[in-house]
Amino acid sequence: MRRILFLLWAMWAMPVAQAIRRALVVVDMTVEQVANISFQKDKMIQTIRELAQSGTFDALIDSHLWFEKGGPPSSLAEMFPHIGHAGTPGAELIPELRDLGLEFVKKYQYSCFAGGADLESHLHKLGIEEVVITGINTDYCVMATALDSFYNMFQTRVVESGVSSFNGKAGHLEGLKSIRRFLGNIVVGPEEYLQTGPVTIQA
Repeated sequence: MRRILFLLWAMWAMPVAQAIRRALVVVDMTVEQVANISFQKDKMIQTIRELAQSGTFDALIDSHLWFEKGGPPSSLAEMFPHIGHAGTPGAELIPELRDLGLEFVKKYQYSCFAGGADLESHLHKLGIEEVVITGINTDYCVMATALDSFYNMFQTRVVESGVSSFNGKAGHLEGLKSIRRFLGNIVVGPEEYLQTGPVTIQA
C-alpha cells in the first residue's frame, strides 16, 4: 500500500512536460502572386493544406501584402504598384486555402514581421514559441520572414515542400541556400509536423 501511495505521489509531483506552441505562417499565397508560380505549385499548396489540417499547430496565420489608404508606408508598394491592393480580388488568399481557418495578419514588407505588421505581438500574445514558414517566395519574403522570426527569438523552421518562388527552381534553391547560410539547418520536411515518419532535415 505504501508503495502504491508513493508512486501516486511521485506521479503528482512530477513536472508535466509542456508541449511547444507552434504557429504555421503562410506567406503571400494570394491569387495574383501564386499565379506567377510554376515550380512545385501544386505540391506547395498540398503541403500547406496538410500542415494546416494536421492538428499540430496552435495558430494558423495567413500573412500577405495588404496596402490600404491610411496604412503604414511601404517601399514595396512603390516597387510593386500593381499587387497587394486591399480589397481587390487579386490580393485575396487563393481559394484552395480559404477553408482552412487561417487568421489574416496584414503584411507590408518582404518580412511578415516588418514595417508595422502585428505578427510579432500577435504571436507573443498566443504564447507561440516556434514559427513554421510556408508560402512564397523562397528567395524573398520567405527568407526575410525566417530571418526576422529568428531575430525575434522564435524557433524557426521552413518547410521545403511548402515554399516556392516565381524565379522557379533556381530561385527556390538559392533561397534555401541563403536560409541555411544565415540560420543553419532549419529547412525541414513536412513529416516533422504530419507525424507520418521520422524527421528529415533537408540537406
